[in-house]
Amino acid sequence: MHRRHAPSRARANRPGARATAAKTQKAKRGTIEMHAERVEDATGRIVSKAKSLIDRVKSEVVGHAPIDIGAEPTIDDALLAIKPRPAQTP
Repeated sequence: MHRRHAPSRARANRPGARATAAKTQKAKRGTIEMHAERVEDATGRIVSKAKSLIDRVKSEVVGHAPIDIGAEPTIDDALLAIKPRPAQTP
């Protein structure tokens, strides 16, 4: 049987290890920021297209639809003659 040795601390604490880790963190942040910018740009384009589509629908579809609201409803005499029932008591 072979015994595995724990990695030596000398490797983990070599002088350039922290600098390399810092560069990696900066690169990751740069990548995240780049993707965030792309998402923001795409979202702006989508919102702009949605607004123009809504405006077009309002002007072309709703603006040209015939609207007939009809005459004002009249009050029916039968409705005026209805009286509420008295409350039922035991």
